[in-house]
Amino acid sequence: YAALHPERVHNLIIMAAPLDFSGECGLLGRWSTREHFDVDRFIDVMGNVPSDFMNSGYSLLDPVGNLHSKYVRFLNKAGDREFTEMFARMERWVNDSIPLAGETFRQFIKWGYQEDRLMNGRVVLGGRRVDLSDIGAPILSIYGTYDHLVPPQMSRSFSGATSSKDTAEMEIPTGHIGLSVSSKSHRDLWPKVSEWLWERGEK
Repeated sequence: YAALHPERVHNLIIMAAPLDFSGECGLLGRWSTREHFDVDRFIDVMGNVPSDFMNSGYSLLDPVGNLHSKYVRFLNKAGDREFTEMFARMERWVNDSIPLAGETFRQFIKWGYQEDRLMNGRVVLGGRRVDLSDIGAPILSIYGTYDHLVPPQMSRSFSGATSSKDTAEMEIPTGHIGLSVSSKSHRDLWPKVSEWLWERGEK
């Protein structure tokens, strides 16, 4: 959208954004290659993507952490009401999933992991080619050091493919979800994001 309608975008913030599939894409990248995953056959058979399929895949990105360690931490802090309430909210959110639209999944796997179309200028929407160099707005890239879903390198090269002269990066030592909801992000990240926006706002 920012490339096709640059006149409508004043500032652009990308957060944990899987944009560059040319390098290390983590386990999801390895699982999603053509040789390991026939996405056409999968969607043709399944229709939509079951939520259990997605959740199981995410859990296996860090099996020890997701299936063991976090529950040990929970038991060790079972007497901490604030911690247990937050733990329960997070568990409900993580597991409260719905099936993913099959054609959306098919396109994302193919155009992203298998063909890396965006960074190579091969995405066409509504008959128009998406050229990242048409993006000239200030860009802020946010990513988590320990993000298993979207490793930082999948976001880092994006701003360099644009024509923006005002780019910045903020890396927080947390995972994918922690970027949004962790106390560390609320304390260290979001005040800086607010300041970045304020400095580039319309005065």
